[in-house]
Amino acid sequence: MEMAKRNCGGGREEKAAMALKSHSEAERRRRERINAHLATLRTMVPCTDKMDKAALLAEVVGHVKKLKSAAARVGRRATVPSGADEVAVDEASATGGGGEGPSSSGRR
Repeated sequence: MEMAKRNCGGGREEKAAMALKSHSEAERRRRERINAHLATLRTMVPCTDKMDKAALLAEVVGHVKKLKSAAARVGRRATVPSGADEVAVDEASATGGGGEGPSSSGRR
């Protein structure tokens, strides 16, 4: 009877040891992935070679905010022709005026 108890307990201990090992390996892979992504961020943001992880992330957040505002500024300055401009060009070419008629100069 004592022998049966030992065998059952040994199976649980093995299972627990395997679960612990599996968890440790998964955690190690997770840390490796995080460190690889942090290394990528270091190459993308200037002057971040000697920063710890928290400072690096803060710098990346600031850099992304700066890029977003720059993109918004450029977007506000860029003008896209409206559909009315295209229609006006089509109408002028359809009349055969080519810019010489009364509609282009305003004089008759």
